[in-house]
Amino acid sequence: MALSSLDLIENEKQRVAYENRTRYVEIIAKALALGCILLSLLSASGYFFLYNNYIGR
Repeated sequence: MALSSLDLIENEKQRVAYENRTRYVEIIAKALALGCILLSLLSASGYFFLYNNYIGR
């Protein structure tokens, strides 16, 4: 069965919407990964600060 022009337009809309969703998911995943890295660095630096200034005396 041949696709009508309306079907082709609807398929194109769905394809663009899917690409937009996947792009947003990638951005959110990268932001979460960066946040985890920054949090771990902050945690490590806080530990070393506490150890050097208070615990390790």
